Amino acid sequence: MVAPLFGWNVMPAHADTVIDSARLVTLANQSRAAAGLNSLSVDQRLINAATQKGIDMFKKQYWAHYGPNGETPWQFIIAAGYSYTYAGENLAKDFTSTDSVHNAWMNSATHKANILNVNYQNVGIAAISGKQICNGIYPGFSDNNLSTCIDTVIVVQMFGTLQSATSPSGPTKSISSNTIVPTSTPTPQAPNKPQITSPSNNSYVNKEKIDVSGKTDTNTSVNVYDGEKKVGTITSDGGAFTVRDLTLGDGAHGLTADATSEVNGKVSVRSDAVNVTIDTVPPVLDKTNTKLQLQDQSNNDYYIESTFTDDTVAVKATSGQSSIDLQKLYGNTFAGTIKVPDSNVGIVLAAYDKAGNMSTATLDLPRTLGLDNKISSTTAGRVSLTPENMSIKQVVNIIVGVVLLMVFIAESFFVWKNGGGIHHLHQNGVKSLASGAVHHVIPMAVIILAMCFSISGNII
Repeated sequence: MVAPLFGWNVMPAHADTVIDSARLVTLANQSRAAAGLNSLSVDQRLINAATQKGIDMFKKQYWAHYGPNGETPWQFIIAAGYSYTYAGENLAKDFTSTDSVHNAWMNSATHKANILNVNYQNVGIAAISGKQICNGIYPGFSDNNLSTCIDTVIVVQMFGTLQSATSPSGPTKSISSNTIVPTSTPTPQAPNKPQITSPSNNSYVNKEKIDVSGKTDTNTSVNVYDGEKKVGTITSDGGAFTVRDLTLGDGAHGLTADATSEVNGKVSVRSDAVNVTIDTVPPVLDKTNTKLQLQDQSNNDYYIESTFTDDTVAVKATSGQSSIDLQKLYGNTFAGTIKVPDSNVGIVLAAYDKAGNMSTATLDLPRTLGLDNKISSTTAGRVSLTPENMSIKQVVNIIVGVVLLMVFIAESFFVWKNGGGIHHLHQNGVKSLASGAVHHVIPMAVIILAMCFSISGNII
């Protein structure tokens, strides 16, 4: 074995390849004998010429009798020290057995003519392994391109007759015309890389089960992967495939696919990754960070400011026939002003995320101008008031209630203490408790209830 060249593992005719060069010589001579022709003798110079021609094809990444810079078969023969009168060349590539190479040559008229040429007396054959065809050609080719190459074996068969020998037509210097590129049996190929077309890359899906569809070669079966985990297999249908009802779970997923040929079992490279995020959870309202404020009592305009979970992309507010899209203020906080119908119906917030999930929350209305209330942390839509944000009317109601309550208490105490007055009756020397309840206790209870209702915002 000679030293590797440009990353190639170069193997001459006598090396251990799948092609036996010595048997090719035997098969050629058997065919010549059957045609009544002399046997060809092996010439080491022609072996050396065939070896160098094979190396040159791997090095410069071409597959032809003539190289990219005008290289000819004959310059390799002459460089090997073989001065010819007649010369010829046969080439073969991608064969996996020796007999199949010879049979292919004999089934081609031009290559058969070389093997059975009456003018040839010598032969030299080289079978060389390497990588073709690569992403890059001479002169820009380098070892960096090897990952895109395909392992193969090139067979070079060179014929010749030395100038000192006598041929039937006399010693003349000529080149065989039977040197066209031969037809060879190709190595079984893997299918082309499939393509996932649905779902689209960087998309969001709000379903627990999804379908994965794409394009591939015919007569293939397709495996679909989530990362490195195989999640589905399907046989292609006319160059298309769909793997249905894959359950992947919420979160980000990287989907790829490969195709396996049903003819030769070869497997393609993986498809380009399609990134998809599955999200089945709708947005959630942050109840502690939602404000609802009556801004303009004459127009019944309400200001809304609400915060939702991180994935929220849009919020719509609706009240009766009125509807607006809230604008994002910062982070995940949305705000806007909506006109509420005179019927004073509530306001419904509808929040949407990237996957199309939607959630709703209903807000009850505060009835006081300038009232800035937060939604209760326990029940969305219920108003929770604090002393610092009560209205002037509520404060007046409470003050009046306290004054009245104190008057009733003082008057009741005075009457009770002195045992007389229009509210005090004697019946057999016993105070009338019923009369006291009617004139004192019940009015005070009504005042207390009125104050409580005023604080709750239901009485203004």
